[in-house]
Amino acid sequence: MKFDGLSRRDLFSTLFLLSLCVPSCVSGCGSHEDQGASSFNDSLDGVPYCPKGKIRWTAELDAIQGSFAQPSIPVVVGSLVYVPNGGGVAAYDVETGRRKLIGESAQFGVSGIRSAVCGELLLIAFGNGALAAYRLDDLSIAWRAKFDLAEAEVFAGYRIDDATGEQIPEYSRKPALWNVTDILVHDDRAFVGFSSFQTDPGSYLICTSTHDGEVCWTREYPGRFCFNGGASCPQVAQAGLLVPVPESCGFELLSFEDGSALDQFDMDAPVGTGFAALDSSGESFMFQTRSGDLHVVEISGEGLDVSKVYSAAEYEGQMLLPNSALPALCAGWIYCNASVEAHMGDDGFLHSQGAGGLIAVERESGRAIRSGEGYRFDSTPVVVRDRETDGLLLLCLQEGCLQSVNVDGGIVESVKTVSEEAVLSMDGINGPCVFAGDGVMLCVAGDTARRILVALD
Repeated sequence: MKFDGLSRRDLFSTLFLLSLCVPSCVSGCGSHEDQGASSFNDSLDGVPYCPKGKIRWTAELDAIQGSFAQPSIPVVVGSLVYVPNGGGVAAYDVETGRRKLIGESAQFGVSGIRSAVCGELLLIAFGNGALAAYRLDDLSIAWRAKFDLAEAEVFAGYRIDDATGEQIPEYSRKPALWNVTDILVHDDRAFVGFSSFQTDPGSYLICTSTHDGEVCWTREYPGRFCFNGGASCPQVAQAGLLVPVPESCGFELLSFEDGSALDQFDMDAPVGTGFAALDSSGESFMFQTRSGDLHVVEISGEGLDVSKVYSAAEYEGQMLLPNSALPALCAGWIYCNASVEAHMGDDGFLHSQGAGGLIAVERESGRAIRSGEGYRFDSTPVVVRDRETDGLLLLCLQEGCLQSVNVDGGIVESVKTVSEEAVLSMDGINGPCVFAGDGVMLCVAGDTARRILVALD
């Protein structure tokens, strides 16, 4: 394994990401969020205990309709947990699971996917390229916005050319289905990305006013924030909006005000995970490229300062991250998935072969260790406390169960199944586990046909 720490200048001379699972708002809106756990922690302050795995309650949710298969991430505000449900949103009592509020339909004809809190509003993004704001107290709609996005061009059949008798393909246009990034909020602005494999351009990044949904600015990209195995989402920093350029080898720092590029950084591989915070300053983030390299970016008044802290091993074949789970900082070590060899599937996409274990990089020294061969994070892990030792663990929602990972000094010591009821339907999701104030863990399990909101003690 090769491992180095390069300065921004060195990286520029030689010649790239998704959202973190702590509250996304650096300032302004979002103060109501009470998620309880984060992807970084080096102390026990505010860290929830690992759940025992006992189900407190479950609630059936509506199936996903008219949208791509994207699991919803619950949002906890006080004693209620909010989750997109059907064409709107529902709120459940954290203690009992009783449904307390049901929001009116946004009348978009598709399911809501992503959500974020902004002051007294809950923002819901929909799979048809729309955004709605619900009032938290009664889930009435404050405003809704349907964005002017490209339509899908679909094959409609053949027509016969009268002169030649040849079959000529014909196409028609219809509303596209969209993948949705995390919704980010800064002051009175909301930022959300929409991506589709049916359209050109492939992605839109839209900034709206949180007061009325009016569009402030839009950026178009030919590539897509989503990809096979996950997605890389923009992230709010103190100085601006960090945006992975979709399917390109670089990322940008954009102005909150008008979306102009304040700085940019080019690399030799596309962003693979999105940005995870190293602390609460909004100035330090970590991310992996699709080839498995781990980077740290520091943001200051002078722009982006990027260092490579781990270089993936080089193989003759192509390397690929198994999914887009964000790195996690625990007890001074950054933990992330190791890249694996990739093969081209019949669907035309690259697929990872097996699980390559975890990479741990000591934050202070840069020392790198590989362990846990055959294990991988299926989703972004969160830092929790061990009930027996009071030490730190990584809690991860996996495809088959919820697991706690005991790590010590960069080494995976043990993996324990916490619950077989809480399962992940799609890997590479950013932070699907959230915690309420009394320590209960909440997640959405199941698939697009049958979704369940699970609360674990």
